[in-house]
Amino acid sequence: MTEQPVAARAETTSGELTRHLLLLLANATVITAVLVYFGWRRTEVMADELGIDEAILGMSSSELILRSIDQVQWLLLALGLGGLAWLWLGKRLTRLATGPSAGARLVPWVLVGVAIATPIGMSIAASVLEEPVTFLLAPVTITVGFLLLVFAVRLELLRRDAGSVLPAQAQLFILLVTAVGLFWAASNLATVVGARMADRFVAELPDRVDVTIVSDRPLHLSDGIITETVLGTDVEGLAPVPKQYRYEGLKLMDRIDGNVFLVSSRWRPGDSPVFVLHEGDGIRFSYEKP
Repeated sequence: MTEQPVAARAETTSGELTRHLLLLLANATVITAVLVYFGWRRTEVMADELGIDEAILGMSSSELILRSIDQVQWLLLALGLGGLAWLWLGKRLTRLATGPSAGARLVPWVLVGVAIATPIGMSIAASVLEEPVTFLLAPVTITVGFLLLVFAVRLELLRRDAGSVLPAQAQLFILLVTAVGLFWAASNLATVVGARMADRFVAELPDRVDVTIVSDRPLHLSDGIITETVLGTDVEGLAPVPKQYRYEGLKLMDRIDGNVFLVSSRWRPGDSPVFVLHEGDGIRFSYEKP
C-alpha cells in the first residue's frame, strides 16, 4: 500500500532535482556568455580608445572570461539581489491583488504606472546625474519597467481567475527581452570600464613595467625613444662572438598567450606604434618595476 506513494515521492524529488540542475546549467551558460561578451566589448572599447585594433590582441574566450570576472561580479550580484527582492515583493503583491480588499483591483494598474514612470524618471534624472550613471542605468530601468508590465498582466489574469501562467510563446519572448536587457547592461558597463582602463593606461604609463629585450637578430624597433645597443663584436685574436641586440625604453602594455605587447616610454594613442613580439625565437625579455 505504501509503495505507490513512496515511488511517487521519489519521482517528484527526481523531477525537482532535474529541474534545478537544468536551471543551474542555464544560469551558468548565460553567465559564461555575459562574461565573454563583456570581456570582448571592454577590450574593443579600450583598444579603440588607444588607437589600435582589438583583433591584434587575439584574446581567447577563457582569457576574456578571466579578465571579466572582477567587473561583472558586481553586475551579477546586483542581478541576484534584485531577483530575491523581486520574489519577496511579488508574493506580497500577489496576496494584495487577490485579496478581498476594495483596492485589490488597483494593484495591477499601480504597477503599470510604476513601469511607465521608471524609464521616464530616469530620462528626467539624466539632466542632473553624471553621464556614466545614466548610461549604466538606462538598460536597467527599461528592463525593470518591462518586467513590471509583465507582472501587472500576470496579476490581472490571476484576479480574473484566468490563470497566472502566460502562454509558452509569451514566456519565450519575455525571456528574450530580459536577455537583451542583461546584455545591454553588460555592454554599457563594458564601455565605461574599457574607456576608463584606456585613460588609466595612458596616465600611468610612466609607472608601468620597464621592458628590456635582448635578441639574436635586429628587431628594427624605431620610435625615437627606444635605444638599440649592439652586444658582442669581433675582437682580433679571439673567437668571434655572435652579435646580439638590446632594446631599452619600452613599457609593457600586455601579455597574451605568449605575445608581448610593447610601447615606448613616451607613447601616445594614435601617434606611436604598438610592437608585438612573441616569446622565444631568440628573443629574451627582462621586466623591471620602475
